[in-house]
Amino acid sequence: MDDSSKVQLARFEAVFEQYLDVYMKGRNLKKLDEMVSENFSGFGTGMDENFYSKARGMEIFQRDIQSAPNELRHNIHRHEIKLMDQSNAISTTELDLKTTIADQEIKLNNLRLLLLMHEEAGIIKITGMHISFPTEVHDEGESYPLKELEERNKVLKRMVDEKTKKQQEIIYQLQEAKDALREKTRFLNNIIDTTSDLVAVTDMEGNYKFIGPSHSILGYDPDLLVGRNVMEFVHPDDYQETATAFAEFLANREDGQKVEYRYRRADGGYLWFETVGKFILDDAGNPKEILFSSRDFTARKQAEAKILYLQKSESLGRMSGAVAHHFNNQLSVVMGNLEMVLDDLPGDTKNRKSLLQAMKAAQKATDVSRQILNYLGPISGTHTSVNLSDVCRKSLSLLQSAAPKNMTVNVEFPDPGPFILADAGQIQQVLTNLFTNAQESISDNQGSIDLCINTVSHKDIPPSNRFPLDWQPQDIPYACLEISDTGCGMSKEDIVKIFDPFFSTKFTGRGMGLSVIIGILKTHGGCITVDSEAGRGSVFRVYLPVSAEKKR
Repeated sequence: MDDSSKVQLARFEAVFEQYLDVYMKGRNLKKLDEMVSENFSGFGTGMDENFYSKARGMEIFQRDIQSAPNELRHNIHRHEIKLMDQSNAISTTELDLKTTIADQEIKLNNLRLLLLMHEEAGIIKITGMHISFPTEVHDEGESYPLKELEERNKVLKRMVDEKTKKQQEIIYQLQEAKDALREKTRFLNNIIDTTSDLVAVTDMEGNYKFIGPSHSILGYDPDLLVGRNVMEFVHPDDYQETATAFAEFLANREDGQKVEYRYRRADGGYLWFETVGKFILDDAGNPKEILFSSRDFTARKQAEAKILYLQKSESLGRMSGAVAHHFNNQLSVVMGNLEMVLDDLPGDTKNRKSLLQAMKAAQKATDVSRQILNYLGPISGTHTSVNLSDVCRKSLSLLQSAAPKNMTVNVEFPDPGPFILADAGQIQQVLTNLFTNAQESISDNQGSIDLCINTVSHKDIPPSNRFPLDWQPQDIPYACLEISDTGCGMSKEDIVKIFDPFFSTKFTGRGMGLSVIIGILKTHGGCITVDSEAGRGSVFRVYLPVSAEKKR
């Protein structure tokens, strides 16, 4: 017998000892009821009655205890417990009993007690009791009729065999059901593990009860999500619409309704989810839980936004170009007439000063028109191989001198720097506009601006927050001009609009400073990325193709 069987046998032996203590010594009907299985059956006292239910068996026990309430003293001649399997055992005991009823000592000799025991959900219960003893009281030394005992034992054996066969059939059926359930569970787990959709089960209030492995894309520990409510992770802007859809889903009891919303990741970012719910029903057909299947369509949503932005930019470009050219034509007429009037007026004429101010205003308007055309690109200019570090240094001294004294400017330009094919003046304008933007973002002029230049692989250029939106890197190295500041930063919503003409988070209608950069970069085959967060400053990185030839 192996160790596990020895341990199990000891457990059955302990239940037998407890039965002797509860029934024969304590005569405790309540505790006996706890030890007996709901499927309890056996022979009644004196072999004159059979019972096939726990209720009837307990009635017989109660009658027995009422007729003989005192302790049953017993003397065991032989006792043995055999394991049928790990869950079932048979106890066979030969013993004598003595008790006192109305001051008269009663003796019952040569009794045979048989107990059937079965483990149910980790607890061993008595499922059958069969006892044979004489129906009359005998004096000490008298024996029970052997022939009748043999007949009764045959009946007892037949009942035990039938009971055993029935229990073995039940065990076999349970094992088959357990195997089928295990196989079905394995099958469902394989489906859940291989699907890209996020599968979860909640109660009727939306509290998580099960989290599928695909939720790993969110960065949470699945065990920590169990018990928390789905709505905790919905984006504030989508909360009301999602809560309304969930309430309607519960009220209408209709499966298959889809809802789109943003779900918060562990790092604070959001993914776009498309979620479908289905009710899990109880045996009565009433909803008890909800199965949710969610699909991440963030990439599709971003692609749609990108297409919309490009279409908007294209429409804006056509309109702006037409307006700018028409505006330039009209300004040319105005400035031409102003010049002719100025030429005809003497130098000391009072009206000359007013005409000169009008000429300056027209020139500024011409500059705005030119900047609009620069935003649309391409911008004319002479491109030669230039050292990016040298080009930036030429503008740096002027920028540093104009910066407030409380503002620190840190510079890290390599010498020599990477060479690019560019118009030096336009690259200086990019640096000037970005430096000015960084300076204006720092409140009270107390902070720092860091500038550095390095060379990177095309694989190191991030795709997020990259402008122009339709720009794609080539398989070549790129020079990177980085400008970072400790200013106010900006929200993700503002980043998308930061290069729109006249957009500003500080001054309405400020101008074309950053938007002009896009036009210049289009001409140079480059791009710009933005990394920023409200209250934590900004980092702008300009990427320009490295030139194969160097200036001699």
